[in-house]
Amino acid sequence: YTGDPLYSHGTYTTMENRFRQQVSFDKLMMIGKAKVSGRLRLEERWRDGFAGTAWRLRPYVKLSVPVKGKVALNLSHESFIDLNTNTFQKVAGEERMRNAISLNAPIGKHVALEVGYLEQHGFVANAADTNDHVAMIQLNLSF
Repeated sequence: YTGDPLYSHGTYTTMENRFRQQVSFDKLMMIGKAKVSGRLRLEERWRDGFAGTAWRLRPYVKLSVPVKGKVALNLSHESFIDLNTNTFQKVAGEERMRNAISLNAPIGKHVALEVGYLEQHGFVANAADTNDHVAMIQLNLSF
């Protein structure tokens, strides 16, 4: 479940609620020392003030290449594919994709720092597509 108060609807902010089901594939494939992993996520989404359920598929794939010691170069791709239309999800099909490159380095027994770049391309019907460029810094905890 995720509640995202991101959407403006008149004079109030609309909350988006999500129910997610996913299957993760760690070490889907090895290419030499490089590891390919992935995830397939299905989201059911609802927004306050809007009728209907939006269905979205989010396949994700990551290639992790050892650089030196436990430091790894990561390349990843994630697509956001709208499976239906409703009152707030107007067009079915690929909505956006995220491509990222990062370096991941352990900084403790259960802590890693990941620094990189993410480009998000939005597909916009009957208008110019959008591109967002994001500098990423993540602290990953593993228990």
